[in-house]
Amino acid sequence: MRVLVTGSTGYIGGRLIPRLLSNNLKVRVLVRDKEKIKHKSWFSQVEIFEGDLTKIESLDGLADGV
Repeated sequence: MRVLVTGSTGYIGGRLIPRLLSNNLKVRVLVRDKEKIKHKSWFSQVEIFEGDLTKIESLDGLADGV
């Protein structure tokens, strides 16, 4: 199963992602700027989608396969 996490740079998202990964789930994260999560221990284990929820045109394909 693949799950989508928005808010991956926030308090809840940052704690939820490792839990999802530890349960062998595939995780796609929505971020405005992937540079902001490069320091996260889980960075290389997730699929990164750069976009902005306030700019609908940037979200094309976000939920594909989720």
